[in-house]
Amino acid sequence: MIRLLLTVGALLAATPAAAQFTGLDRQRYQPLIGGRLDYADPGNGAALRGELYGQTLVRGLGVYGQLPISYYAPEGGDAETALGNLELGIFGTAGAVGRDIMLRAGLALATSDGAGPAVAVNLANQWPRLTDRVNHLPDTTSLRLSASPRFGGGRFFAQADLGADLTFPPDDGKSAVLIRANIALGLYAGPVRISTEFINISRVDGLEKQGDDAFFNQFVAAVRHGMLYAALGIPLDDDVDLITVGAGLEWSLGGEARRAPPRRRRR
Repeated sequence: MIRLLLTVGALLAATPAAAQFTGLDRQRYQPLIGGRLDYADPGNGAALRGELYGQTLVRGLGVYGQLPISYYAPEGGDAETALGNLELGIFGTAGAVGRDIMLRAGLALATSDGAGPAVAVNLANQWPRLTDRVNHLPDTTSLRLSASPRFGGGRFFAQADLGADLTFPPDDGKSAVLIRANIALGLYAGPVRISTEFINISRVDGLEKQGDDAFFNQFVAAVRHGMLYAALGIPLDDDVDLITVGAGLEWSLGGEARRAPPRRRRR
């Protein structure tokens, strides 16, 4: 019990994580842990999505993990809970540009159930973090690659994601490639950080839909203060009528890792 209290105290004493966006890739050169909870009404029930995530640094290389857990209570049916796909990966910066571009390689493991009610539960909760849609695909392993340029100056900060997710469905299912192109802009307003984010996904191989419906788009507005943040998500697809609301806690477990300065050669 004493050890648990000490652990909680250490977490509460940790500093809030540096500015980042709620809907884009999370990877930063900073050890952190976090959790969030989202609610959505897909039109035929209530959906809740919880998520735990974290990252650390090992010899200058970042290691991360994230796991969504979904709950869905359909109208006139039984409520169900389902595990999403556990994602593990590494990240680092492009050497030529310092810390301005974050590179990531991850693997989402097929830990979600591919049959029964779990399928509907996961698919009902894919919108709160649309950029992580592959983490809700039933019984599907995915290779995830991305590059995220970041910009900052004065009161503004920005980020873009360009990534590709290659899915490996079970049995003889056809693989698909999901191209992600996200962009976001943030503003420092005193101790508060406000952001607007646009999430865009296109299936370019093994399409589930045809024509323009192969695209998934979402607008996200978020606000952060210290370790707390809240987000509002609005799908931009005409055939999707729902709004997602979410809140989370995020702790930084230390400042950004600094590369050691080059040693001077003695003459």
